[in-house]
Amino acid sequence: MCSSDLAPKFLRPRLPNVTILFEFFAAGAAILMTPTAYLNALPEPRRSEIKRLHAMIRKEAPALKPFVMQSMRSTFLGYGRHHYKTKSGCEGEWFVIGISNRKQYISLYVSCTKDGQYLAESYKKKLPKLKIGKSCICIKQLVDIDEAILRQLISEAATIGVH
Repeated sequence: MCSSDLAPKFLRPRLPNVTILFEFFAAGAAILMTPTAYLNALPEPRRSEIKRLHAMIRKEAPALKPFVMQSMRSTFLGYGRHHYKTKSGCEGEWFVIGISNRKQYISLYVSCTKDGQYLAESYKKKLPKLKIGKSCICIKQLVDIDEAILRQLISEAATIGVH
């Protein structure tokens, strides 16, 4: 069963005071608003941190165009659209790089691989203060990060894209 079969009839936004326009994708995700509207709707101090991260991604990966989407669980600010199709035939849209505001941290998703390993996961030793999963980096504060290494990761992700 594809995730689009499980998608609700409508998705409620997780951001207050925002006018919503839905464009549904096959995977049950929706484009909600402009990236600027998304960023402006975030509460401080998280807004400033995510805007700074957004500016960094735009500088290091200018070819990856930003867009906002919502899955059944989260709202994402994505960069670079990627159409995928699974072995079972499910299709959908995702991003090369994505940001999601969480209660305790900012999630930075890097959805590409290098030499059979997720790129984010390969940066664990270079970013030791951060919790890093396969494709997700949990950032409590940007001051916890070596910015040069983060810029390198973003630039490398933009070059690789999704395979």
